[in-house]
Amino acid sequence: MSNTTIGKFCSIASHVRINPGNHPLPRVALHHFTYRASRYGLGEDEDEFFQWRAESPVTIGHDVWLGHGVVVLPGVTIGNGAAIGAGTIVTKDVAPYSIVVGNPGKPLRKRFSEEDIAGLEALAWWDWPPLLLAERLDDFRQLSVADFVKKYCV
Repeated sequence: MSNTTIGKFCSIASHVRINPGNHPLPRVALHHFTYRASRYGLGEDEDEFFQWRAESPVTIGHDVWLGHGVVVLPGVTIGNGAAIGAGTIVTKDVAPYSIVVGNPGKPLRKRFSEEDIAGLEALAWWDWPPLLLAERLDDFRQLSVADFVKKYCV
């Protein structure tokens, strides 16, 4: 996945497509032979055709869940902690800790309160070393988000 950044602790289901290609709609022919000519014995490939990908990177934050069959279109940023439902086509940026579903993807709701989201962003637990994650594992499992933030956000 070129021109894509994926954060730590992301859960990516099967059949997810990130930053997929586009076909050349303005051209006479949409087929690959117009930009991958060498594969068809027709000449040199058109490398600059793929330059748009470098100009439209995808950024996926930390602890993001992408459900089965999600498509993330070029240029999209998905914030930390977001959950993208199965089959969703993500066409626009997704705010941190949002649940997005549908085609095109639309925000359903936030996972947590704005106060808890701010606390989680400040904690940046995804940067904690493994020993600290292990030490606090029971709290990850048992505390509410509000209590977790209160306990560790100093």
